[in-house]
Amino acid sequence: MERIDQLRREIALRESDLADLRSQLAVAESEQRARQDDGPSGWKWPLAQHEYDRYSRQMIVPKLGLESQLRLKNSRVLVIGAGGLGCPASAYLAGAGVGVLGLVDGDTVEVSNLHRQIAHSTSRVSMSKVESAITYLQELNPTIKYHAHQTHLTTENAQGIVSQYDFVLDCTDHPTSRYLISDICTLLSKPLISASAFQSSGQLIVLNNPPGQGPCYRCVFPKPPPPESVVGCGEGGS
Repeated sequence: MERIDQLRREIALRESDLADLRSQLAVAESEQRARQDDGPSGWKWPLAQHEYDRYSRQMIVPKLGLESQLRLKNSRVLVIGAGGLGCPASAYLAGAGVGVLGLVDGDTVEVSNLHRQIAHSTSRVSMSKVESAITYLQELNPTIKYHAHQTHLTTENAQGIVSQYDFVLDCTDHPTSRYLISDICTLLSKPLISASAFQSSGQLIVLNNPPGQGPCYRCVFPKPPPPESVVGCGEGGS
């Protein structure tokens, strides 16, 4: 059993190193293409050719186009929670071409996560969820920047982490986290999307948008639920 765990860790480490090298290669190729895309007068297209190739189909969607793609490229988004909600959310953000994507999670990958947390794999069991997710995302889109925060969000670190981003997604699974995330987003004037899922039910709410005018989580749910009423994924199923 110890040998199996050792081999899994070695495979996960090599996958992470390989993904990092691919990311570096993609950035180098991107810079080279950008230099080649300069016109004779020195004028530069807003996006490099490989970005037009990658994002062209979403750019032809009505009301999106080049302007929206540039806004995505210049945005910094934080996803808190790299589990059942955070994995698909971060995958779509990375695929769409958000400029900087940050992930926060202090947990490690478990076998029981794999049926729903699509960014993780059997070979990455016991790896940090953030490291595992970024390995997956770099394979999906190596041209954007990823920031890893391998920790749980706390009252001590929340301001330092959240202040680095323009927009926050709460993909956690506990009410205590939701109040903390909403409070810090309100304090720092950051728009927030809060999502939750339990069994076959789900909830999605946009908060503090526009900043200073939209409602906060406490505005909608002034009183936290009793601790004994909170059921986690391990007890209630997911």
